[in-house]
Amino acid sequence: MPRIVIADSQQLVACGLHATLRSHGMDQVVGNARNEEELFEVMDHFSPELVILDFVAEGFTVPRSVTGVTACACAARAGTGRGGGATRGF
Repeated sequence: MPRIVIADSQQLVACGLHATLRSHGMDQVVGNARNEEELFEVMDHFSPELVILDFVAEGFTVPRSVTGVTACACAARAGTGRGGGATRGF
């Protein structure tokens, strides 16, 4: 099982995602981060293999500042009713 970190500024969303992952047998969530500073601390401490990140959260510039990471963005934009599905390397 990969070590997972969830990064979302909204605690309710992060808790719901954590519960969903647990219900599907993915109980290796090793950390949560509410902002970019916490995310880097958690990443340094746990060295996760998977980071689930809200790309549109206020205060997160991680996709622009982390190199060598492959990210998959599959989140619906608020108000559009559509989901995105792009995979891109940074």
